[in-house]
Amino acid sequence: MRNYEDKIYSLNETVTGQTQAMSQAVQKALENNGGVGIMTGYYDQNLSVLSVSNLLLHSTGYTFDSFMEQTKGSLKNFFYGDDMDILDYDRFLQFHGTGEAQILAADGTVNNVRAL
Repeated sequence: MRNYEDKIYSLNETVTGQTQAMSQAVQKALENNGGVGIMTGYYDQNLSVLSVSNLLLHSTGYTFDSFMEQTKGSLKNFFYGDDMDILDYDRFLQFHGTGEAQILAADGTVNNVRAL
């Protein structure tokens, strides 16, 4: 996976392209964790999605548009299962390290993932 490059889809109109630092961070995270993909967002009350990697979209069967439509632009609507309280705003701000979670693929399949 050394030469892996992953396009980042972003809502931030001020970012005209993927920066080298972002590309390297994505590559390192995927190499070290065998990741499903990467998503970034804001620590606001909605846990709003800022960007989504192409690998995450491919792994879950979404296009960027269908992902944003399904999740309504919120990390809270991407996760699934019994441990949803981890996404409560105050608890999420305290989240460090890794944890187990479930995400919902485009076809309705529930996937177990490790959240970093």
